[in-house]
Amino acid sequence: PVPVHAVEELQSVAELGVMLFMFTVGLEMRPEKVWAMRRLIFGLGSAQMLVTAALLAGYLMLFVHAPWESAVIIGLAFGMSSTAIVMATLGERGELATEQGRTTFAVLMAQDLWIVPVMALAPILAHTQAQTGSMPLWESITLVLAVIAGIIVVGRWLLPAALSYCASRRQMDAFAVVLFLAVTAAAWAVDQVGISMTLGAFLLGMLLSASDFRYQIEAIVAPFKSTLMGLFFIAVGMSIDVSALMQDWAALLVHVPVVLTLKVAVLIGLVLAFGVGHAAAIRVGFYLSQVGEFAFVLLGAAAMTGLLSADGHTLAMLVVAVSMILTPLMVKA
Repeated sequence: PVPVHAVEELQSVAELGVMLFMFTVGLEMRPEKVWAMRRLIFGLGSAQMLVTAALLAGYLMLFVHAPWESAVIIGLAFGMSSTAIVMATLGERGELATEQGRTTFAVLMAQDLWIVPVMALAPILAHTQAQTGSMPLWESITLVLAVIAGIIVVGRWLLPAALSYCASRRQMDAFAVVLFLAVTAAAWAVDQVGISMTLGAFLLGMLLSASDFRYQIEAIVAPFKSTLMGLFFIAVGMSIDVSALMQDWAALLVHVPVVLTLKVAVLIGLVLAFGVGHAAAIRVGFYLSQVGEFAFVLLGAAAMTGLLSADGHTLAMLVVAVSMILTPLMVKA
């Protein structure tokens, strides 16, 4: 068996693949395109998070008899979907530019933005101080805005100038090094202020979407992205405790279908309410039915603050992993 700490380290490395994938998605998205989707990102995405979390929390309190604090944090964790799995699926099927592709992307972006308040909520619900000392929400938001402003300055002016200099000297090795350093720095910076790394990488990619070097950048990133994305899915499989899976199979047979069904129903209903077509709404619902990789982080934080028992944490993690594994079947359906 692979030691748990080794799996966690592998997941950390594998997340670089997700980061590079979202960077390449950003390269395809002009800023004006993203701005045009603001209603879906802030309206639909936020509504989906709140409604899904409320229904799942209600289910946990009524049928599992979970304390309301634990139910709320699990509901918020389960409300998020997997950026890595869904965006990779859309890319493989050539659906990123379709109505369901744009709507799915908008919901995923909104979920990434929700990470900051949700992470801040965990220690509050546990009635404890965060391990690193509590920071007021307004201060967290100020830091987030400052980091985003820094990424905009780098992506709009500094990085294109550096890449242009390398290209003019025909130093393509230096070109690649500067590019990877910039993407990693952007992802690291947003991670430090509590946002998903993928959002920082996406933002930098979006700022480079009008660059003369866009196709060169895609060619450099592609082989690394493919390898690391494969590693990400291996890490998800390795995170499953098979003995716990055998022990809790009866509970999983109940909870996993409930989570998937609730998410599909809420998504389809809300997407239709926002004026998206029926066929696209159904696809969005099924594509986003799984629980996302961020749940691993949030559930771990909840367990550390005492919001989840050891058994509750194990079962919740299994629900996340099994829902991810079922994604291809949901997409096929």
